[in-house]
Amino acid sequence: MRIASLSVTFVLAAGVAGLAAAEPIPGQVEGLKPGHWLRVAGSALQTVAPPSGAANVIDPWSGGAFDTKRDQLIVWGGGHGDYSGNEIYTFSLNTLKWTRVNNPSQPPAKDTAYAADGGPCSRHTYNYVQYLPAVDRFVSFGGAGFWQSGQTGTNHTDAFDFETRKWSKLADVPERAFGIGAFSAVDPNTGHAWQHGAGGKCLCLAEYLPDKNAWVARGGQWTEGENDFSYNLTAAVDSKRKLFVACGGGAMWTWNIAAEGALKGAKLETSGDNAIVKAASPGFEYHAKSDRMVAWSGGADVYLLNMDTKAWTKVAPSPGNTVTPTAAAKWGTFGRFRYSPNKDVFVVVNSISEDVFIYRLPAAGDAPAGNPAK
Repeated sequence: MRIASLSVTFVLAAGVAGLAAAEPIPGQVEGLKPGHWLRVAGSALQTVAPPSGAANVIDPWSGGAFDTKRDQLIVWGGGHGDYSGNEIYTFSLNTLKWTRVNNPSQPPAKDTAYAADGGPCSRHTYNYVQYLPAVDRFVSFGGAGFWQSGQTGTNHTDAFDFETRKWSKLADVPERAFGIGAFSAVDPNTGHAWQHGAGGKCLCLAEYLPDKNAWVARGGQWTEGENDFSYNLTAAVDSKRKLFVACGGGAMWTWNIAAEGALKGAKLETSGDNAIVKAASPGFEYHAKSDRMVAWSGGADVYLLNMDTKAWTKVAPSPGNTVTPTAAAKWGTFGRFRYSPNKDVFVVVNSISEDVFIYRLPAAGDAPAGNPAK
């Protein structure tokens, strides 16, 4: 994709050159009303891309994570024949600006796990990238869809340190719990990460223990029968009920992560306004304050799932809201819709050429389409 020339000034931010974006207005996030969306003007990711551009960091099956320590959305992606760059981008909820954290490896890696400089190759990141608070690292739990052919993958776990700006290797993901469309989430109760393989039959769930740098396979090849887990699933952890929950592509699944031994997923049937379940890899998070699973896939409406009643409610924006987010990326939102517990808002980005959007959930009893607290 060709990026039109912009009349802007190059700046040096934390050692990496980028383009200056429009100055944010102080207090925008803090002043965001419940049930309202905020469009951060001038916040297109492409403004901090390398001079050659970052054409397909988001579009080709690529997700993201959220750094709760620094309050920043992390975007990393590309791969296949779409984009060779393996640089990381962060959007800060404190400054409302993007940063290109590092530069793409040169030359880029082709159909191999690592570039000559040691950086992990460009790849589709689906829902298998997360931020791990326990070790303060952005982590890719394996990889799939490597640039350039897209037919290669790895079970190597790679972790990025924002302080040193360097990658390191962690323990490898167990067999059958990584790859194309793998979906993951972090349990805030334990700090452990959970990941399930997708895109094929007889895949399993695995648990990562940061304090031991070790994975535990929580299922085997035949534990879950011959279920074919779609690569249209996005996962989140319901920390109250201790459930690993996945949503998208027409199905929902749950795993009881408080149980011992091998875990078998159970299909979750829901009622109410559950059209969001059909979306491809929707944004999907757990909101502890309202005790609801929150899902989004374009536009101004969000969907709330009551895990006790198994009923969805579609929530329209509150009266007075004037912002409607752009459509979700064609192949899904994955982990680019994230919740900030520090600011109690959700943040999402759909394209490198579009602005970032921020949303605050209505307070209990205030939602126009039903009370999320009931």
